[in-house]
Amino acid sequence: METSMDNQIDYIRQLDDGRLVERWRTIYNAAPSDCLKPWLKQLLIYQVQEHRFGGLGADVLNKLRDIETNPLLQPNPQGFVPGTKIIRSFGNVEYTLTALEVGFDLNGVFYPTLSSTIKKFTSKSWNPAKLWMIPAGFSRLLTGPKPRRGRSAKKHLRKRRLNVDKN
Repeated sequence: METSMDNQIDYIRQLDDGRLVERWRTIYNAAPSDCLKPWLKQLLIYQVQEHRFGGLGADVLNKLRDIETNPLLQPNPQGFVPGTKIIRSFGNVEYTLTALEVGFDLNGVFYPTLSSTIKKFTSKSWNPAKLWMIPAGFSRLLTGPKPRRGRSAKKHLRKRRLNVDKN
């Protein structure tokens, strides 16, 4: 049985891109998505091995389902996953900022917000994202778009009310 599997793997390694896609369609009854195409050989070889040795065990599948329903890594209120470290040098001193479930640890000292860490360096009002060199829009990736303000917010709310009243 082992030789048959080895032969199948050798065969897959020799296939060109067109034949790989064709084999994928035969197995999964669908074309592979574009993002998978660079890994088709590896995925098809894995499929042969999975067929020979069996898939994931029940304990692993249960653990994956548990992680899916109760993710281990929840972002804190400011959008950072606890344990995330940002290391920066100011002057000749290296500072390590670690995200906690609530707040931040800066070289062993607790700070409730990212903004409060700035007081360690300056009395001026700085943007914490710039000071810590956090990419623009990082927190918005996790928290969603900024809330609307001013006239556009009022228009938006008025439209929503009108749509709700129509239904």
